[in-house]
Parts: sequence; structure tokens; C-alpha cells
Amino acid sequence: MQIPLFFCGQCHNCKTGKGNQCTVRCEDPESMSFAEVAFIEPMACVVHAMNRLGVKAGDRAILLGAGAMGQQLIQTLVHSGVSELVVVDISTTKLELSKARGASRTIVPLF
Repeated sequence: MQIPLFFCGQCHNCKTGKGNQCTVRCEDPESMSFAEVAFIEPMACVVHAMNRLGVKAGDRAILLGAGAMGQQLIQTLVHSGVSELVVVDISTTKLELSKARGASRTIVPLF
């Protein structure tokens, strides 16, 4: 079950210190597909990272790693309006996907 980043503060669980079990903000997993549930935790990490970074429209960003979480970050950064997004990864396949999702430039590092 997802631990929500935001909770209502009004339901019984919130009022008893269990905001992570907020009945208003937590969707019943029975009504969600397995694919939707599988992306909840990684997307929560992406949202947390974006909140910590304080990304604003017009910012420039570099992302190291274009795996599953990196791909979610790419989409979120592009949606946030970054002016330039450089993605670094050793996989050309992942970098091609990064370009398709909005990366400005991709780099394969030399080791």
C-alpha cells in the first residue's frame, strides 16, 4: 500500500497519527490494476525527489541513469518545464527512450 505524501488530516487514521493509512488519500488497491500499483512506490520517490530539488520551469538538469526511475524522472522534469535535460547512461537503448521522452541531450560515458 502506498504511503501518501499528503494526507487529509481529518479522517480517523489521520487524527490518530496514522496519516500513512489515510482513508481519503489512499485508493483501494482492489480498484487498481497490477500495473498501476507497481508504479506507485517508484513514482512516490520521483515526487519526493522533485519536491526536494525544487525544480522550476526554465531550470537545467542532468540525470545520471535512465532506468525505470530515471525514465519517470525524465517525464516529470520535462512536464515541469526544464529548459534543458541531459541524460547520462551506458545503455544506448535507454538513451534513445530518454530522447523520445523529451531529453535534450544524451551522453554515453567513457570508462
